[in-house]
Amino acid sequence: MKDFNVGNLKYGDVINTVLGKEIWEFLNVEEIVIRMETASYLTRPALEAIQPQLLERFDKKEISKPRYKQLMGIMAKQVMGNRGYMVAKSGVKIRVNEDLFKTATRYQKK
Repeated sequence: MKDFNVGNLKYGDVINTVLGKEIWEFLNVEEIVIRMETASYLTRPALEAIQPQLLERFDKKEISKPRYKQLMGIMAKQVMGNRGYMVAKSGVKIRVNEDLFKTATRYQKK
């Protein structure tokens, strides 16, 4: 697992929290990555496929905060990029399990 590249530190306030670090570790678990890759193969947003697992693992009240939802999107982009994916389309409406995200990014193989 690579370290999360905070880049311009825009999300430094949340990545450096215990929750931020736990989310990064979670998004790099092989089973979770496989789910995101499968969603991408099916032309669905990567985060759509793991909403139930996110809600099972983390406190919904905490991860529903806009800063954490944005952070998860940035982290998912890095995880997918590390696996050879690039953004296909942003702002794709979630069709199932809309409990956490309303829209998310869809990825495709480079």
